[in-house]
Amino acid sequence: MFRPVCGLALLVLFAGSAWAEDIPSFKNRGPDEKAFVEKVGRTVTKTARSSLRDADIKFINYDIKPDGAAHNLRMRLEYKGRATGTTYVSDINMKIDQSNKDAWKVLGIQYEDNNKSPVGANTKNVQALVDQFNR
Repeated sequence: MFRPVCGLALLVLFAGSAWAEDIPSFKNRGPDEKAFVEKVGRTVTKTARSSLRDADIKFINYDIKPDGAAHNLRMRLEYKGRATGTTYVSDINMKIDQSNKDAWKVLGIQYEDNNKSPVGANTKNVQALVDQFNR
């Protein structure tokens, strides 16, 4: 009994660390802003709707606008629901501190989509991404 539980715990630990490695860091954005923002948008959408795969998601557009001392990073993506195949639109608004141009800091994330599923988006996990993005 002990060995299967121990093995399962290790599997969960390694799966979680592999997922963390896929989460982009705002401190290491790289030179291609659009590719970085697309990866961020995909990460937020997959976190909000956990059944999605990358192939289900299509990046539409983004913009960054000043908002007082911070900036708003707004993204729009489309995704296909796994069960129905219906296309939904997700809108993501992230408040970003750009005072250090080489190491931005995420201050908050707002996620919305037009999927009327009774399960709803996992906003708790989306908010947990703030710390991951700032590592």
